[in-house]
Amino acid sequence: MLKSMPPGPPILILDSRAAWWSWRSGGPPRRWRSGLADSNANLRRIFIGGVPRSGTTLIQSMLAAHPDVTTFPESHFFSTIVDDLDWKKFGLANGGRTRGGAAMARAGVARARRTMDIPSRRAEANIEKFLGRAGLEHHRHRFAENAGSIRGMTRAFVSTLDEAARGGAWVEKTPNHIFRTDLISALVDDAIFIHIVRNAEDTIASIKHAADRHEGWSHRYLRGADTVPRMVALWRRGVQCSLGKVGRPGHLVLYYDDVVREPHAAARAIAAHVGLDFTDAMLTPDTTSAVLSYETWKSNVSGPIQMAGSRFATVFTPQQQAEIRRRLATAPAPGDLARAIHTARPARSALAAQNLI
Repeated sequence: MLKSMPPGPPILILDSRAAWWSWRSGGPPRRWRSGLADSNANLRRIFIGGVPRSGTTLIQSMLAAHPDVTTFPESHFFSTIVDDLDWKKFGLANGGRTRGGAAMARAGVARARRTMDIPSRRAEANIEKFLGRAGLEHHRHRFAENAGSIRGMTRAFVSTLDEAARGGAWVEKTPNHIFRTDLISALVDDAIFIHIVRNAEDTIASIKHAADRHEGWSHRYLRGADTVPRMVALWRRGVQCSLGKVGRPGHLVLYYDDVVREPHAAARAIAAHVGLDFTDAMLTPDTTSAVLSYETWKSNVSGPIQMAGSRFATVFTPQQQAEIRRRLATAPAPGDLARAIHTARPARSALAAQNLI
């Protein structure tokens, strides 16, 4: 469940991609288990992430169709347990210098909170919403007992999902958890990650399409002149996180086009990665538990797996299209993205050379 901590306070180390917990001993031992993972061979803790509108719901729905898998609505748990996500997602493209600077300042506060094992102020309200959406209100007491600790709240979160899944495989899909994989790995035993990457123009256009139609999305992404810089920054930073994990143990990075063109091969790869037997049911995604009634922007996921059409030319003006392409000039082209994923080795050095962020 939650990883045991050796004596001494945690020391926080940050790199350009995500937060990473380490200890005075030089880093956590390879195996710090709670015992639960060892006692149940069927237990799988699977986290799906990617830039929003990249296909994360599709991957979750493929797994949801498996008879041995339990899925839950998006929890945003690790997105809110520490409060520096805007800085990780957008950097200084967070809505002008003032907002960008504020995001950077919040990131500094978040680092201090993480070092002292103090959750953000938003964590309790977020978990209350998740428990209600997931029908898990009867587990509130676990979080109330651990409200003052990141580790304690994580213990409550993981044990709640373990119990709800009856000790079997469960899937938690929150796209923004792509920025939290190192934190999750440090706190959750045997976490398994599935990333999905989609080409920039289609992803950004899909975000804009959702933001034009849904208030929650518009509040997050439509910022006047800052709209395009924010969306491009989000894609670049999210893709960097995923490509940096290509070939790493516990991580499977998928390319969206591969999944929709060869769903049978993709489903087999997913099943093998999480340690489950492939079943044909995975080829007919199940959105029953993955998509809530109000999440109408996910309505195109159900039914046969097929390529979503590009909206790039319809949701952006010619001037915006030109600006997006200019800002993406140093980013990997779709073919380069696919090759980076297919090499099955970490791509961090290649990304740095291309100034991805």
